[in-house]
Amino acid sequence: MTKINTKMMADMHARRLAGETPEIIAAAHGLKIMTVYQHLRRTYGLSARLPGPANDNNSNRTTHMAARNGGCSTLSGLMPVSLPRVVTAANDNDADLQAGLAVNEYGLAAVAAWVTHVYVCIQASAWILLAFGCIVAPVGIIHGFGVWLGAF
Repeated sequence: MTKINTKMMADMHARRLAGETPEIIAAAHGLKIMTVYQHLRRTYGLSARLPGPANDNNSNRTTHMAARNGGCSTLSGLMPVSLPRVVTAANDNDADLQAGLAVNEYGLAAVAAWVTHVYVCIQASAWILLAFGCIVAPVGIIHGFGVWLGAF
């Protein structure tokens, strides 16, 4: 049995910080690999820290609920998981959010105008205009807006 003194521990720690693996350190000191690993871990702690708790109040991280059992078909419970925050998914940029909402509103208005075109053409039995507005969608959209404004 080899006694590990403070000088040997300091050397092992310096080697570990330099990037050597426990296998190399153990071979250099004539120790078992687990002996080196456990002594370094007990004395200096883990080299790679685990992520903090899910409620760490870190602005660079976000909390999501994930399946505790890895996502099997039967969920046996959810647990909070702390993940890095992705700026594009966080909607932090108000100008981009407003632009996206405007595009959605214009798109919905265009679809509603086209549906109005279809309804009015069916009611008026304007089959040629209906077919043309369905094939060339901008014609149907303009006709729908025109119906709303009372131009047609």
